[in-house]
Amino acid sequence: MILIGFGGFSYIFSIKSPWFQYRHFYGLIWVVYSLSIIGFIPSIRKHIIKDIKLPSMKSVIWVLPSVLAIYSAYLAATNWEVFISEELLRRETYDIWISNRNVLRTLLFSCFIVPIAEEILFRGVLIGYVSKKVNIWIAIFISSIIFGFVHFDNPIFIFFVGFVFALLYKKTNSLIPSIIAHMFWNIIAYFVIMT
Repeated sequence: MILIGFGGFSYIFSIKSPWFQYRHFYGLIWVVYSLSIIGFIPSIRKHIIKDIKLPSMKSVIWVLPSVLAIYSAYLAATNWEVFISEELLRRETYDIWISNRNVLRTLLFSCFIVPIAEEILFRGVLIGYVSKKVNIWIAIFISSIIFGFVHFDNPIFIFFVGFVFALLYKKTNSLIPSIIAHMFWNIIAYFVIMT
């Protein structure tokens, strides 16, 4: 069910899909899907509740180097035009973030609500829960690949972003630092793309 949902999102909201015209509903559908997974699968719900624990301050400090690593990779990739096309990134993401023309709602949703849902699904479910069945590094790799493909604009760069969030989750044993880092990254990306 989980993998079918990820695959469906990858296709439905890809730029090649006829459904791309409804991309402004992507975040809302993603949040509803995430909450449904948690709500309907008791073992996942129990695991997620355990993972949303307050980490120590030492753990939260890892958020800053994580976001700096992602931003540095973004600058390098766009500068050298490797793995990422700034023109494509700006066009697609700008269209998605601006389609409703309500900046406050877009910021709230894209930079706060969606990161929570994505971290719960990709790190909490795909890494935390799946790593009980397979090796943690396999779970991290699978999670990062799917994270890249679900973010149809520049999947190779987004794979790296997902990998950094996954390492942060593994290092801190909590979803909170990866949620915070994801929020910071989305805020930075929002303002970089908007300028």
